[in-house]
Amino acid sequence: MKKWGIGAHVLLIVFALSGCVDECVFALAIAESSESLFVGRYCGRDESSLTRHQLRALDADPISIKAYGYSRLALDREERRLVAVRSYGTVDVYSVDGGSLLGDVSGLPGLAGEVVFTLDASAVWVALWGRYSGVALIDFEHGLTRATIPLAGDPVSLVYADGDNAVFIASSSPGRLVKLHTSQFVEIATATTSGALDLLLLSAHVHVAVLEDSANRIVVRDAETLAERATLSIGAEARQLEMSRDQKWMAVTERGGRQLRIFDVESLSERGVVPLEGEPEALALSNDGRAFVAFTDRDQVVVIDLATAAVTGEVEL
Repeated sequence: MKKWGIGAHVLLIVFALSGCVDECVFALAIAESSESLFVGRYCGRDESSLTRHQLRALDADPISIKAYGYSRLALDREERRLVAVRSYGTVDVYSVDGGSLLGDVSGLPGLAGEVVFTLDASAVWVALWGRYSGVALIDFEHGLTRATIPLAGDPVSLVYADGDNAVFIASSSPGRLVKLHTSQFVEIATATTSGALDLLLLSAHVHVAVLEDSANRIVVRDAETLAERATLSIGAEARQLEMSRDQKWMAVTERGGRQLRIFDVESLSERGVVPLEGEPEALALSNDGRAFVAFTDRDQVVVIDLATAAVTGEVEL
């Protein structure tokens, strides 16, 4: 969730898997067109929420969409629809403007993880893990599953490459990267990874970046062959890798050092490391050069200026 790509690539998906002080799970998503930050917070049935915040007035009162929270959030390319995974189970789709429920799908063969819209936003790819490892293509408007494709390992990250009619899938246990054809449902290319935690597409036909947590590195691979092209060293216990929509900035959260590491996408050079007061969890990057970080042990989202690598504000949740 899952990411921005070049040109027609449309999605920013940010997610969190682990609990915090109250066993909370956070998810963040940014809608640039409406200048909105969506925050999913799941702390059990009585302390969960899905809210919408103003990007340029973060201290203003948020708009409540639902009283229960979500572990994954994603937007379609037009930023008109928001897909949300509820407690790793039901997949709901909302209207971004009105917040109304457009459709939902439940009864999937495995636990639902990361999600990503198809190009026309008529369906959603969902990573499945637990009792069933693979991906599913679901039609939320009609409440049905179009296809399920079993895969080796548990899928942890997805990115949809509409220009290639392919979806890239990163799996753990074992670490594996798969390029899957979206209509024939066959594996086009595969590669072995040193664990895999997150994934984003740097270019529709050039590079895919894989966050390999077991090796403390980001590996940039050829999007056609999945051959390794470059390696970026990072700190211990990396959590999430994200890129801004304008593809200027890339950042990764690191729990081991409690910090955010920033890279320039064009040169793949490191631009700064930001110390954080807490264990970073969910991450989102906006088009105006800001990073938003949620924590496992704080009910706050911290705002960071990527150019100066400095904390500039906080949002109370």
